[in-house]
Amino acid sequence: MVGLVRIEVELKPLSSLTVGGSSPSSSADIPFNRLLVPPSTIKGSMRTAVTALLPDCYTACGEVEPRLIRLRHGKMGGPCDVCKLFGYPDSPGRVYVTVESQPGEFHLLSRVSIDDERWVAEEKKLFSQQVIKPGETIVVSVAMDTRGLGQDEEERLVRLLLYSLHALRLWRLGRGAMVDLRVRSHDLPEDKYGDLLEPLKRWLWE
Repeated sequence: MVGLVRIEVELKPLSSLTVGGSSPSSSADIPFNRLLVPPSTIKGSMRTAVTALLPDCYTACGEVEPRLIRLRHGKMGGPCDVCKLFGYPDSPGRVYVTVESQPGEFHLLSRVSIDDERWVAEEKKLFSQQVIKPGETIVVSVAMDTRGLGQDEEERLVRLLLYSLHALRLWRLGRGAMVDLRVRSHDLPEDKYGDLLEPLKRWLWE
């Protein structure tokens, strides 16, 4: 592997998927939906999932606010493994996500508008919302920049990337949708990463 590792993934929601929304009570009332799945959403969910389900041999600062990330890294003696891979305020990280194909179909749901201050339904305020249908496939390309890494550090971070894909299948995407995924193609050596790759070649939730 020289410079860049690529993994192509098929991803599908197991429940209606919505990305976007500006309401504080967004779990119940989502007034805005862009209908597309931004790469940043997938990358952020991979990061959150692997942080929550972190293997014992890796580190995560667990912070999201830049000042707290820097403080935490200072106490740790350097960036945590998750930040090395996915980025932090002083570094763009090594993972790049591209959505190669967006889902082709959506369906319409009717929602009740929620008063964000009182957390109650507002009378006579219904709105319609388009959501990505369960089972609609999204093709995603995940790339990792390996330049400048020693052999041991490269293997360590590639494995963390694969762990993040495993973790995403046990986490949520967008506004709370559970997703499944499988690896469609990759350029990783099977003898080194086969233990993590083989389970990723099959849907988990079928």
